[in-house]
Amino acid sequence: MRDGNFNNDLVIKGYSDFIRNYVRDWNFIVDISFKYGIKDYVGRKNLRNMKLWLERNGIELKGFVVMERNKNYNIHYHSIIKYECIGIEKSESEVSNMIFKYLKNYGSVMVRKYDLEKGDYSGYMCKKMVDNDWNFDLWENL
Repeated sequence: MRDGNFNNDLVIKGYSDFIRNYVRDWNFIVDISFKYGIKDYVGRKNLRNMKLWLERNGIELKGFVVMERNKNYNIHYHSIIKYECIGIEKSESEVSNMIFKYLKNYGSVMVRKYDLEKGDYSGYMCKKMVDNDWNFDLWENL
């Protein structure tokens, strides 16, 4: 609920600090813009299917996913990911390639190594959360 005392900057900072402190050794930043106008539940279904596919291949994801709409009102997701290989070893490069290859079928995707020295990505992820149309979740909940 928003009222005259709602401080957008404090809310964004609070979520940003929470993300930054949740896990300190993130592996990847993942951004995806869907090429077609789809609803959030369809985008989340696509992300959940990727997560399940990775799990079948011995890779568990943890982290955050934030949905926002771009200026054309198409869905765009920002994510930071920590992965763990279960029963099989995969390099960071192999996991990054698996994520990219799966998501590229849905739109424009960028997977890059998380580097805190390049800036606080958690603040960037939360920039739209004061708008009416955003969604925030954990990979573990998808």
